[in-house]
Amino acid sequence: MLTVENLRKSYQVGKTSYEVLKGVSLHVGKGEFVAVMGPSGSGKTTLLNCISCYIPADSGSIRLGKTELARLGEDDLAEVRNKQLGFVFQDFLLLDGLTVRQNILLPAIIGGLISDQTEARADQLCEVFGIAGIRDKYPAEISGGEKQRTAVARALINHPLLILADEPTGNLDSKSTRAVIRSFQQAKEALEATIFMVTHDSYAASFCDRAVILRDGVVWRTLERGATEREAFQDQLLDAVRDMGRSDS
Repeated sequence: MLTVENLRKSYQVGKTSYEVLKGVSLHVGKGEFVAVMGPSGSGKTTLLNCISCYIPADSGSIRLGKTELARLGEDDLAEVRNKQLGFVFQDFLLLDGLTVRQNILLPAIIGGLISDQTEARADQLCEVFGIAGIRDKYPAEISGGEKQRTAVARALINHPLLILADEPTGNLDSKSTRAVIRSFQQAKEALEATIFMVTHDSYAASFCDRAVILRDGVVWRTLERGATEREAFQDQLLDAVRDMGRSDS
């Protein structure tokens, strides 16, 4: 599904070059829910931005299915972002003048993909994520958790190959965080969605199939959940974070 190989990215500040990604390689299989964790400055958001090609990598390979994203022109990239990638951001980015249902349909409207099937898809997503009762409300009238569930539904409207989520629970309280993570689980289980989530939150990451931990621009450790209970997996994640802190001292 998604394969990243030896990805490198540097930023130039004045005469100084800062290498943020130093040869990151990873794979996300179809239907997986994968978290990327790491301290501030480890390269999490830069990795996400390189995968979406919003910023160009210096070198390395990013393949979505059989498509090498770095080789695409801007028009082809725009089509990939609209049809094959779904995005969920920390700040929801819903349009205040549109209802919940209209916000969900927005990527299809932009892509000229509105049809009876798309309308039915929007209604299905409202049911799956428990927001059918608010689909005619506006963002100002709903809670933070409902806004984020709307954003998850919007990310799925065009049947994307991959959802990229950037700190999707960062602005939410614990109750809303649980609701949003449940939405991702429902997307994975009911809709076979593939999700790649950047997060600093060990609780959110503990629901994932796997957690990739970045440190100083490289993959420091990868933890597989397997048959481990969620609480025990969260303990493993916290232990890994503590190990990283001890190795820094």
